[in-house]
Amino acid sequence: MADIRYTQDKPRYGGFSEDIVESAAVDHICDLGWTFLDPADIAPDGPKRERASYGDAIIPKLVSGEIRLKDAEEIAEAAE
Repeated sequence: MADIRYTQDKPRYGGFSEDIVESAAVDHICDLGWTFLDPADIAPDGPKRERASYGDAIIPKLVSGEIRLKDAEEIAEAAE
């Protein structure tokens, strides 16, 4: 798993930057057993494209039920 961190020039909202919140959320989700995929890999122009445009905030195949979470993990493992 790539260690990807985003930065924000000036912290807002009482000192909490988007980076702090996002990093904590990703770490927590990974602790629960989920796999974090590099956003560049699943981007519309990435090698493991999972969305049609950068405007898609969620993975459509999972939302539509086309694949289940277990299936998604197996697909990701097979691609490695």
